Amino acid sequence: MDSHQFTEENVPTSKEVLDRTLNSLRHLGEQRFAIAPFYEHFGRWFQSLQTVLAEFESSPSITVDDQFRRKCSEILSAVELNLDQKRLKEISFEESMRKINQSLRDARTLMAQTEREHAAKMRKIADQEEHEVKPVASKVGRFREELNRIARSKPGFLSILMKGSAHKETEATRKLNSTTRELEKIEQSFSGERKRLEDEYKQKRQNVLEQIARLQREIEGLQTDTKIDDAVEIRREACEGLTSALNSLLCIRKSMAETSSSPS
Repeated sequence: MDSHQFTEENVPTSKEVLDRTLNSLRHLGEQRFAIAPFYEHFGRWFQSLQTVLAEFESSPSITVDDQFRRKCSEILSAVELNLDQKRLKEISFEESMRKINQSLRDARTLMAQTEREHAAKMRKIADQEEHEVKPVASKVGRFREELNRIARSKPGFLSILMKGSAHKETEATRKLNSTTRELEKIEQSFSGERKRLEDEYKQKRQNVLEQIARLQREIEGLQTDTKIDDAVEIRREACEGLTSALNSLLCIRKSMAETSSSPS
């Protein structure tokens, strides 16, 4: 057996080439991409589609005409354009989602920072209050104890001593009242400062919560309004169009063969 005969015997028939091509188109039309980003698969899929057609047209068993080439070119151009639009849409969606998610992370970080800063300020003011109140409160306690001691030691029968005791009691009472007012003033000051810090914290927290809620609504709206998928409908439609073109070519070739074989 010479090499020419061997080559001819191993050339696939037109039916084999057609069946293989149709199977490849069916597989490509049904192929799914499970994981985003889907656009990363589009280029490889389109190259596979081009390869299938190129192998079909280059087969020695197949003869294609200009009409077939034109139809395939139109389908390839359309699916390439549609996939490119899907790619740009998905990239834009990813970028928008990335920015919103980054803003959401920043907002949650700000919330945690606000919580920490508020807790630190409240601890600081508590330490300051204790530092300022403790000595004044100790004085109040001493003056109150002094009044109690004077009351216990009042002699009921020595008027001179009683006058001295009354003076001491008056002075101790004056000191007690004055120090008590000082203590109340300090406590009111710190109470007002705590309220101011609490109001400031609540307002900051509310602002951040509203920002987080707004960003979450933006994410939900973006996901609702933007359809992101693996473009299976577009790809299936292209493969079905090419399958139709192949079948039309086969019908034309079959009709031409029957015409040429029929008796004159």
